[in-house]
Parts: sequence; C-alpha cells; structure tokens
Amino acid sequence: MYGSAGEDRGNAGVMHGNAGVMYGSAGEVQVSAGVMYGNTGVIYDSAGVMYGSACVMNVNAGMMYGSAGVMYGIAGELHGSAGVMYGSAGVMYGSAGVMYCSAGVMYGSAGEVHGSACVMYDSVGKVHGSDGVMYGSAAVLHGSACVRYCSAGEEHGSAGVMYGSAGVIYGSADEVKDSAGVMYGNTGVMYGSAGVMYCSAGEVYGSAGVMYGSAGVMYGSAGVMYGSACVMYGSAVVMYGSAVVMYGSAGELDGSACVMYCSSGEVHGSASVMYRRAGVKYGSAALMYGCAGVMYGSAGVMYVLVLLYGRAGVMYGSVVVLVLNIVV
Repeated sequence: MYGSAGEDRGNAGVMHGNAGVMYGSAGEVQVSAGVMYGNTGVIYDSAGVMYGSACVMNVNAGMMYGSAGVMYGIAGELHGSAGVMYGSAGVMYGSAGVMYCSAGVMYGSAGEVHGSACVMYDSVGKVHGSDGVMYGSAAVLHGSACVRYCSAGEEHGSAGVMYGSAGVIYGSADEVKDSAGVMYGNTGVMYGSAGVMYCSAGEVYGSAGVMYGSAGVMYGSAGVMYGSACVMYGSAVVMYGSAVVMYGSAGELDGSACVMYCSSGEVHGSASVMYRRAGVKYGSAALMYGCAGVMYGSAGVMYVLVLLYGRAGVMYGSVVVLVLNIVV
C-alpha cells in the first residue's frame, strides 16, 4: 500500500483515499465527508449513518445496526435480534449462544448464560465456569485472560478445566480433549481444529489456518496475525460467537489489548495499513484483522472494523480494512 496527499493504494482489494475518499475492488467502498457506499452487502454511510447486511455493521452516533445477526448499540447499550445482543450500561446479553463481556462478566440467551467475576452459567448448554474461566455453547468461541471454551454439550470447569458431552471435552490441569477433535489444552494452552483458536496467556495452536502464539501473541499461517494478552478468535466468518460479535477483557473492547481475529485460514494479508479517525494508525507491525464486521472500543471509544475479503459474499483482495471511530 502506498499513497501521497492523503491517498492510500493497495493490490487486489485496493483502498484509494483522497480527501477522505476510499475505494475497494470487488465491491466498492467510497468515503467522502463521512459518506460510504458499497455493494455486496458492505456499508452505506450518510452523515454518520451506516447500514449494512451480511453481518456488516452500521453506525449512527454510537448506534450500531446490522442484519444477519449483527449488533445494535447506543451509548453502550446493545440491542438486537436474530442472535444478536441486548445490553444497557455496559451489561451485555446475547441470544443464539452468543456471549458478551463487560467487566469480566458475560451474558447470553438461548441457554441463558449469566455470570459475574468471569463466571458463566448456561441453563441449556449447562455451561459452568469459575476462576476466571468461561465457557460457551452453540459454537461460541472466545479467548482472553478469562478463557472461554465451547462444545456442543455440557461443560463444567474450574481453574481452566473443561468437561463436556456431545463432542465430549475432558480436561485436567494439563490436558483438555474432545472426541470430535475440537479442543486440546495443556495448562492454559488451548488447541482448536478447523481454525478455532483459544488463548490463555500461553501458546495457541490450531489447524486449517494454523495459528501459533506465545504469551498471548498469535500468528497466522502466513505469519501476519498479531495479538496481545487478550486475543480472540472465531472460525469461518464467525467472530467470537455466532453471527458477528465483539468481546473485550475487563469490559473493554479495544483493538490493542483485546485484538480480535477471524480464522479459517483466510485472515492474512499484506502490510495493509488501517486508520481510525482518532488519528491512530495500525500498520504491519500491529496489524488487526476482522471478519465481515468486528467492533473495537477503548475508554468509551468504539471502533467498527470491517474486513473486506472474499468470504460470505464480502470482498476479495488484499486485507482492505475500514475503521470508524465512534465516540459513545
């Protein structure tokens, strides 16, 4: 990517910027005075109002909208349908097995997941956790300082130990296994199949979009994925749950301490540089990737990260990212 006079360019999924105007191939994204347009289920923005489909987010003064299970939010309140979320005052709720974190607390419906102090309970999936360990059902995948795990059946855990049925997961202080080959762990080291990753301030390995990490730092098979102490992953175009979800550590949703990625082996790219309107630039050394639509926030600032690459009818090409700064 290169640019001059406010212009950024890339290859195969190019971003062009001039006086706030951006364009991308295989479905344009145009930005001019806060106005964005796109096709293939991308984004429309007029005077700060964003609309989207296929898990793309929309923003209007801190308000998030979306279809296909995306999210809604106004000043910290999250409202939604079709497997999205409901929240108020930083307290988040989810449906369809989707989970959310606020001050270390996660909530979800479709199995009513409630918790406090990083402890979770699921009345349907019978998910229980303690000692900062969280668990999810309905293919909800999470990972952070408070590690969450997922299986198709029951899960019980304490101090990082998991037990499950129907995709049986068994764990002890040094080993976590399941019959379907879903998760494997060793003292905070989580393993996943099909590009599903978990992190607990240790090493993370996976298949199908292999990731490796140490001390919570993740790398993709192309060596271009980076994280920090709280790194989260999803599979396919699922970010941290079904549909499009975002999570943070200790209630913070940000793009540095809690960097989020989408696996499936396609979350890679060249040194595509991302910007947010706050003037903070993310480059090749701290590259962030999302999947269809990801949200980041820090200290009351919410970011919408939209990765335009060829999955789920989004865009193809290099990692072309659009980040918006929404002050809630």
